[in-house]
Amino acid sequence: MIRLANDHMSRALHAHLYIRLRQACLDLSPELEPEPIVNDWLTRLYNSDVNLHILVTLDDNYNIIEHSVIDVREVYNQRIVYCYQMVKDKSTKDVVDECMEYLDKLKELTNASCIAFAVAKNAKVYEKRYGYKVSRIMMIKTSQNNESSKV
Repeated sequence: MIRLANDHMSRALHAHLYIRLRQACLDLSPELEPEPIVNDWLTRLYNSDVNLHILVTLDDNYNIIEHSVIDVREVYNQRIVYCYQMVKDKSTKDVVDECMEYLDKLKELTNASCIAFAVAKNAKVYEKRYGYKVSRIMMIKTSQNNESSKV
């Protein structure tokens, strides 16, 4: 995985990256409109925001085959490393291991109090393999939920 920066590589990957980030937002956060989120991340990337970490893995043809979006946030005078997205095209343990290692190192480098990310499934794997624990469960109600409940 490489960290994207405000350079020629990011600009060459821009369209593909935008599509991936947007789709991941739709999949992982259907309660929110994806465009403002993706636009903010890309603006921050091109403004060289040191707290935003967009990591990608490329295949031999420079196609993005996995990506992560990580942000170091200041909340109540504490730093939190938050992983918004960790998306891979193929299910490989190595990719998750690499991202988890990156998160651990980033936490240490930034003196963050914790690492947080949301998962829709496989919470037990993250507990067992990487030492995370479930802190809370997030419930979401969207207009789609309301429409489907009307009979």
